[in-house]
Amino acid sequence: MDVMSGLAFGLMVVLLVTAFVQDVTQTKISNKLTLPFMGLGLVAAFIHEGIPGVMQAMVSMVVLFVILFVLFLIGAVGAGDVKLFAAIGAIGGMELSLLGLLYSILYAGVIGLLIWTLRHTLGAQLKRIYHFIWTAIVLKSRKVWHTASSQTSHFPFMWAVLPGMTTAYFMLV
Repeated sequence: MDVMSGLAFGLMVVLLVTAFVQDVTQTKISNKLTLPFMGLGLVAAFIHEGIPGVMQAMVSMVVLFVILFVLFLIGAVGAGDVKLFAAIGAIGGMELSLLGLLYSILYAGVIGLLIWTLRHTLGAQLKRIYHFIWTAIVLKSRKVWHTASSQTSHFPFMWAVLPGMTTAYFMLV
């Protein structure tokens, strides 16, 4: 199965490795990285598939941006992650990008559990999660959304994105 062109694959590798280094060393993924890669993804789509490819890449870019923007609004990811996944959508297309996001979220959950376990805070975090679910869903309180991100452990999302995107790629080839 042709997951992506050779050019798109090369762009994806450079984007992910550079974003990983930035996120781990600077706790930030810069616009100087993500914005050009959105454009390069559209160019690669045009070279590989013409105007229909550009249209598909733009749709993927917007869909991934919107999904990550919602996660940003609830404090689950940073603004750089939003633009990173828009670039991933432009380069990798809808199927790879959504599958990569799914795996990234699963890896993030595992990493979070490991961090909580190693810090001996797993029980306290599980109580917070239960309280969050109870307050947000059962009591329908919006107040809990604003305090949820300040009560959790933070780590660079790229710790999960790099293996998530790698897993998605190998699942599709």
